[in-house]
Amino acid sequence: MRFLAAVIVVLASGAARAELAPGHVVNAKASKTEREAARAASEAGQALVQNDFNGAISAADRAIAVDSKQPWAHYVRAEALVRLGRLDDGLAELRLAEHDFPADERWSKSIAVWGRANAFYQLGRCADAKTAFAEYIALVKGDDKEAADLAQTRIDGCKVPWVAPAAKAP
Repeated sequence: MRFLAAVIVVLASGAARAELAPGHVVNAKASKTEREAARAASEAGQALVQNDFNGAISAADRAIAVDSKQPWAHYVRAEALVRLGRLDDGLAELRLAEHDFPADERWSKSIAVWGRANAFYQLGRCADAKTAFAEYIALVKGDDKEAADLAQTRIDGCKVPWVAPAAKAP
């Protein structure tokens, strides 16, 4: 279930395609609650793929209500929020996802770090974007040079949005 959600979310997110394939592990010890949360997170991912951002948030909220540490639910919720233009809210959810992914799930963490870097990039917060893209590069460079190179182009090309100067009083 986790793997399916990961694949759906990565394909939907437009994130750099890392070759850090997640382990094909089924948690046979997962509790009924964990399975219920994973199912809702997978539904959230499916809604995200269908560009149903409010549906994705709703399903992610159900998953989080069952298991507040469900990282994929936080990730999908973040992506939906970002796509709705709620970038700061999305960034907060991405931080939760990063924190809740197990330390040994480098692939999963890299997806969340890319999401955070990309949100900063979209906001024109170049210093934050560059720091996050550098974190992403550190996670993937040994496994996916193409993804690391893409992140580097984002670092090199980040520009603060142009804002018209204030008009001078006559």
